[in-house]
Amino acid sequence: MESWIGVLGTILGVLVGGVTTFFITKLSISHEQTKERNRRQLEKLEKAHELVTQINDRFKYHLGIARSFLSTGKKRMEEPKGKIPFDELEMIISFGSSPDRVGKDHLTTPSG
Repeated sequence: MESWIGVLGTILGVLVGGVTTFFITKLSISHEQTKERNRRQLEKLEKAHELVTQINDRFKYHLGIARSFLSTGKKRMEEPKGKIPFDELEMIISFGSSPDRVGKDHLTTPSG
């Protein structure tokens, strides 16, 4: 009987250790996945901020041209280089949200 107690204690110890290791590993993997998802979302937000800033700068430039034309009648000739990054911004927004919440219609038509 005493020999069975040692064997049962060993088996019970292995089972408790295995279950504990399994749950700790599962929690660790879940935590790492959450951290990675948050890191990717932060990168998307930073890129979206950069693109919105570019769009805002272009808008301010064209607003300045309109004001200058209205006050002097002359149009400035220099034009900012590059295209307005609407497509790239739309891609970042649509990858970060569900398709039913964000789409082409949300960026091109006013809501109302």
